[in-house]
Amino acid sequence: MTNFIEPACELVSFGYSVFQCSPKLKSPFYPTSPRGCNSAASDIITVTKMWTQYPECNIGIKCENLLVIDLDCKDGINGAEDLRNVIQSLGGLPDCPISKTGSGGWHLFFARPNVDIIGTKHIQWQGRKTGIDIQVGNQYIIAPPSVHPNGKTYSWNKPICNVADLPQLPQRWIDDFLSLRKIKCQQIIPVTSKLNQAAQTQVVPTYNSISSTVSTPPVNLKSIERCRSYLREVEPCISGRGGDKQLFKAACIIFWDFGLSESDGMPLLEEYNQRCIPTWNQSRLQYKMQSALNYQHEKPRGHLLEQPIIKLKNDNIDISNLITNLSQTQPPIILSENKPIYCPERLTFIPGFIDLLVQFCLESAPHPNRILAFCGAVALMSFLITRKVQTQTGIRPNLYIIALANSGTGKDYVRKVNHFILESIGQSQLAGETIASGEGLEDAIIANKKMLYQTDEIQTLFSEIASGKESRYNNVVAFLLKVYTSADSVIVKRTKVNSKKSNGIITCNQPGLILFGTSIPEIFFNALTPTMILTGLGSRCLFIEGEPRQPYNQNAKDHKLVPIELINIAQWWNDFIPSVNENNKQNNLLYENPSPLVVTTSEDALSIMNSLGKYADIQYNKTQNTIEQTLWTRIHEIAYKLALIYACSANYQQPIIDNNAALWASEFTTWIIQQMMQMIRHNVADSAFAKLSLRTESLIRKHDGIITRNELSRLLHLRPRELDEIIQKLICEESIETYIVQNTGGRNKICYRLLNQT
Repeated sequence: MTNFIEPACELVSFGYSVFQCSPKLKSPFYPTSPRGCNSAASDIITVTKMWTQYPECNIGIKCENLLVIDLDCKDGINGAEDLRNVIQSLGGLPDCPISKTGSGGWHLFFARPNVDIIGTKHIQWQGRKTGIDIQVGNQYIIAPPSVHPNGKTYSWNKPICNVADLPQLPQRWIDDFLSLRKIKCQQIIPVTSKLNQAAQTQVVPTYNSISSTVSTPPVNLKSIERCRSYLREVEPCISGRGGDKQLFKAACIIFWDFGLSESDGMPLLEEYNQRCIPTWNQSRLQYKMQSALNYQHEKPRGHLLEQPIIKLKNDNIDISNLITNLSQTQPPIILSENKPIYCPERLTFIPGFIDLLVQFCLESAPHPNRILAFCGAVALMSFLITRKVQTQTGIRPNLYIIALANSGTGKDYVRKVNHFILESIGQSQLAGETIASGEGLEDAIIANKKMLYQTDEIQTLFSEIASGKESRYNNVVAFLLKVYTSADSVIVKRTKVNSKKSNGIITCNQPGLILFGTSIPEIFFNALTPTMILTGLGSRCLFIEGEPRQPYNQNAKDHKLVPIELINIAQWWNDFIPSVNENNKQNNLLYENPSPLVVTTSEDALSIMNSLGKYADIQYNKTQNTIEQTLWTRIHEIAYKLALIYACSANYQQPIIDNNAALWASEFTTWIIQQMMQMIRHNVADSAFAKLSLRTESLIRKHDGIITRNELSRLLHLRPRELDEIIQKLICEESIETYIVQNTGGRNKICYRLLNQT
């Protein structure tokens, strides 16, 4: 199943306006794009909602702020060759993003010129029609990785860039090649968001007043446009990559370098904010404005008002050789798909407590790892709010998270930070490390009501469970499943055999167990079995692969230097006990029998979550794979758990599952389920021989789809007969093929090529 939500959101983050086209077609998709390309959106929330509901729709880009040279290369027409002829007459074109269409044509992306250009099909050159179309303004093109009606996909030959960084066409091309471009018009401002248009037309809201000690230079409309133009050259903020400092830089440009007032400058900062990943809230923007004005600047306020604005230089580069190459048939390329697909950074951002904790780990860990820090932060947030909050349908925030990363990537630092925070609020006794038996786990839950287990090398537990040699590990599985599904009900303690004492039935009302396990990927999947997934434990875990080992952080700090704000929020949740009666009083048995706060879900968020449920049903019915069906049955519940955690992190005093929480949870859960399916497909089998076959495929995939017999034998450490059995199985399954590479003056090599890359 193809899901285009991530590339669509990436285009929006670069400033493009996108809309949905029908799956495998080039026509607009009526349910979400009833006005064709005029239904295009340029804000992450709208785009995420569209592709969450209809993930297989193709991506259309409206050309309102760009010009696309569209080369048609089919049915005897060769637009690439025609463009090469134009280049010979008019000179080279700037280096630009280029995509290959599903029909074999090409799209070249440029900034929309400051003249009145009308889109033209088969533009005339030297008295004849060419295979060159011009798409601009109220027209659109299909973007990668959409699927053409012929089944082939669109792809990037040269990657897309920010819309503000698109190169300008040379003036000679504008004057001598484009149609109807003589009438001058007002400067075209690239539209980065529908919210931006509203900001320019609506009454500007009142913000916190600027200090009266700061003088504001006289500013006119021209100055505002000069500042807007300058900001287009500024890179957007990206969380985890100095985003906070970049936002401060943008605020300084607006409110100090150009000296704009609140009413003139804040809409520009909001426009800039729409390019940021993720966007910042209003209070953060106001804070940065004040910080920019209070900072000790070297240059006077408004010093850029009269200085010329220096644009990025786009040297003309003769791309005729590239165009010639584009017109030729390229040999197929075997791509390596076994390389880990790490979680997109924007999906590892949850505002509030979780982001504060992640940022501390990134700034302080010896080897910062964003994904590991995020997993640990989500686990801790889940623990803090368990038995204290629930959704309107009774779903609780308990999670089992398995973070997979190689040795030396920083797994231990995240656990230490979590443990210190719990120690600081007097809850260190609720943090466990190893799970030795089901009985011990049950005793801990009955006694403490909730526990957070941070277990390294968790593959040992899964391996013992898979072997079935010791019954105590079978009891672990049973209890993990029991406590997971009983988070909103009661569990009863087991009855001991030959027990002479009878103190009545011992129960735990609404138990909370959060698991944060870590392991090396290859070792973990070797311990995982299909049965473990089908019986429920594996499908209730979230497998998330961490990033590779990062360079040593020279600013590394002691894990105990946690910001006091994190401790205070953790303490707030520790002390929080929801009211249970009309007099707003709390009784002494609330810890034994909690009455969790019901976190409401907004109507828009409910619509998003319902759409996710329908989508999961569709995917369940599409596949015949029982493991994939099992995973799709869990997605709606897991998404609600994550949305609840998001809400409590973003606003711990008044949590609500709103649009942002639902969109994030929906997208994140869809992504993680799909990645888990790929991980399981490539790594999990029910016998030693089948696992060895998967490992063989994996090794070939890691070598870009081709490997020699000698290399494979050395890596697998198998005898020739055993290797032959594996190879024969894969050949019969049409997973690989054998071929001979002839060596001049030496022995020929036997090689294996992977045929199945999915």
